[in-house]
Amino acid sequence: MSKMPNHKNLSEKKTAGPYLAAAIFCETIIEDKQDNVLSAIRIIDTFTMTLAASTPPDVPSEKNRLPVNVNGLLIFKTGSSTKKTHALRIVMQSPSGKRGKVLEETIPFPPEPQASANVRLATTIAVKEGGLFWMDVFLDTKRLARMPLMIHIQRQELAPHSPIKSDATS
Repeated sequence: MSKMPNHKNLSEKKTAGPYLAAAIFCETIIEDKQDNVLSAIRIIDTFTMTLAASTPPDVPSEKNRLPVNVNGLLIFKTGSSTKKTHALRIVMQSPSGKRGKVLEETIPFPPEPQASANVRLATTIAVKEGGLFWMDVFLDTKRLARMPLMIHIQRQELAPHSPIKSDATS
């Protein structure tokens, strides 16, 4: 017969932290003014840029990059961590494999285990080509998340010319 776990010991057992509760890209973030609760609106993993037919053919390119505005939300939970601050670093990797720092800052953590340290991301990616981008989230030296974002670039086609019709009769 198996022994039942001692729930008292489980509840007293310390766990680590902090923990990453959410890492998302979204269209916008709303904060309720009464209780400061956040809502992420239109969570996305794919972004489509539609270029006008008149856009020069060298856009996007190494020389003429497209700005893509990206919003995101990171939610951390303190857990049983006793540190009051942690070093956050975010690195973006392009489809070609090139990596660049997006953010590096120290963020405060509240003492309560269920409490949140929320980070709103608002960045612009200078895109030279479409494809799969990766955003790596590091807390202190540990990578906690790898967030994929597919960026599609499409061009509108020129409308075919139609013959001019005339109501005049000869």
